[in-house]
Amino acid sequence: MNNPDLLLQIVLAQARSIGIPVSHQIDPHVRMNRRAATRFGCCMKRQGRFIIELSERFLLSEEIACRQTLAHEVLHTCPNCQNHQARWRSYAMAMNDHFGYSIRRTQSGEELGV
Repeated sequence: MNNPDLLLQIVLAQARSIGIPVSHQIDPHVRMNRRAATRFGCCMKRQGRFIIELSERFLLSEEIACRQTLAHEVLHTCPNCQNHQARWRSYAMAMNDHFGYSIRRTQSGEELGV
C-alpha cells in the first residue's frame, strides 16, 4: 500500500471535486490500528476534529481497497452523515459513480482483497 496519509488527501480531493461537503477538520494523519479484528476503518470525532483510522491489514492490500475504505470513512465527516442513512448513501453512490469505488455500509475482507 502507498502512504495512507497521501491516499487520504487523494480521497478528500476526489470528494471535494464533485461537491461532497467533507469536513475541513480532518486530521491529515491516518492512524493504523493493529488490533482491529471486525472493522476495516473508523471515523471518530475528538475535540472538534475527525480522526480516520484503518486496520493495519491494509498495509499489505491493494491501493484501491485502502482508498475505498478511506472514502467510506471520509463521508462520515459530512454534515448529518455519522450513520449510513440516505445522505451518506447518496454521497457514497456519487463517489462510486465518479471514481469506480464500491462503497457500501459493510464489506467483507474478500470483497476488498484484504
